[in-house]
Amino acid sequence: LWSLGVEEQFYFVFPLFLVFLLKTGRGMTFIILTAVFLVGCLQSSWQLSEDPNSAFFLAHNRIFQFAAGAAIVFVPAVNVSRRVARNIYYCALATTVAISIFLFDENSLLPGWRGGLIALLACVLIYFGGLPSLQVSVLKHPYYSRTGKR
Repeated sequence: LWSLGVEEQFYFVFPLFLVFLLKTGRGMTFIILTAVFLVGCLQSSWQLSEDPNSAFFLAHNRIFQFAAGAAIVFVPAVNVSRRVARNIYYCALATTVAISIFLFDENSLLPGWRGGLIALLACVLIYFGGLPSLQVSVLKHPYYSRTGKR
């Protein structure tokens, strides 16, 4: 039930918020989404110390993650080589894996600042992972090919 509630916020409420924001212009929309991310991450971190269940389950404590994902659309394209983009992508991927191993355990509370960090890394992966050949090369790796045949 909780998952459906979050999805409802994402698919119905948040797009209305974005439509309203777009009336302010692309640049201002990016600034507002960035502010929502920063303030929301701080608010979520505070909420974790007050009531961890509310911080995890209530949608207003997750809005900063939606804002991070939406802000990617408004980030200007960077002119870097495929090699640089691939290096950034793999560094972000390795960082995400390392954080998952060393920063999270059974006592870690989410979302808070940890959720914000993972959201930012996910944004980097999405932004620089848009290279079609990158996903294809990763998915063609023998490990994934063998895994799919089992």
